Amino acid sequence: RRVVTQLIRYGRVQRPSLGVQVADDQIMRSIERQINAELQGVMITEINPNSAVTNPVSGSPLRGLSRRADGMLNLGDMITAVNGLPVSKVEDLLCAIEECAVGSTVKLTVRRKGTGAQEEVEVRLFERPAAMSKL
Repeated sequence: RRVVTQLIRYGRVQRPSLGVQVADDQIMRSIERQINAELQGVMITEINPNSAVTNPVSGSPLRGLSRRADGMLNLGDMITAVNGLPVSKVEDLLCAIEECAVGSTVKLTVRRKGTGAQEEVEVRLFERPAAMSKL
């Protein structure tokens, strides 16, 4: 129904986006095995420099996965909830974002650097270009 309404109103489907790339669920399990710890949520691996998460409405900018000079990984921020709804896998995040409108503000609950302090960040969603596969 949402897609049909958008087609009628805009002549195309508008897909909301955070402007981030996240680790798929299999990669998450692999990282958990490597660090011998359970991670809660979905890890940000890459951030579009023009995305909403680099300039949030409130809170600090989000950070993705990075590699240190010695080759070890610095974990990215973990999204654990969207508007209070728990996120434990990529599908949860996709569904939560897809339910929001382009231009709306969402409250993300994030765990900094994968296992650090938990905080809330508000970001405004933008329209995902049709060829873009990022969230």
